[in-house]
Amino acid sequence: TWTKENRAPKTYKCYFHFLDSFERSCHGLRMDQLRTSHVQTWLNAQTQWNSTTKHDAITALQRAFNWCVTNCGLDKNPIKGMEKPKAIARKSTITQEEFDKLLEEIPDQLFRDLLIFSFDTGARPQEVKALEARHVDIGQELILIPTDEAKGKKRPRVIYIPTTRSVEILKRLTEQYPEGFLFRNRRGNQWTATAVKDRFDDLDHVLGRRVTHYDFRRTW
Repeated sequence: TWTKENRAPKTYKCYFHFLDSFERSCHGLRMDQLRTSHVQTWLNAQTQWNSTTKHDAITALQRAFNWCVTNCGLDKNPIKGMEKPKAIARKSTITQEEFDKLLEEIPDQLFRDLLIFSFDTGARPQEVKALEARHVDIGQELILIPTDEAKGKKRPRVIYIPTTRSVEILKRLTEQYPEGFLFRNRRGNQWTATAVKDRFDDLDHVLGRRVTHYDFRRTW
């Protein structure tokens, strides 16, 4: 509940996924009975998770228990210091030539707008998908995301628009959608992570490898 009220929706969704799964596996277990072995048994049952996901799962549990120590009177974190699997660093990037090849295979302007803006600005995927006209300052050629909407909710987020083509995209979209999300799919709805992933799945053959939306930020 605290995360839902004080962190980004994506962060809340991630924590809920891990904590709900763990609670189901250890339902009824008292805190003074909890050991790292219970966590390891839970992780071993998640056969579809790689080392990075398991690393993040332990981090979520430790964060929750640390929060309870600070805010709920829990004496200590029962899994403090638990060793985590090594997270796998993703290093995939997109060259200009590869990006041009991708665009050649995308017939619809809606998805092209999304990718061009992402490639030009290096904005986080969730920032691009949630962008609204009220965030855009065309005159200054920048985007300003308020503190309460920015990642971490610690300070406003400024994204500069470095290319003429992306400025033109935003001019067109802010006129078309003065309210609500700017980047929309063919049904007029906000792009979701799943929808973007599905579109990239259809483009695997272009570069002979998997491409993700976050590769554009990593490239920038």
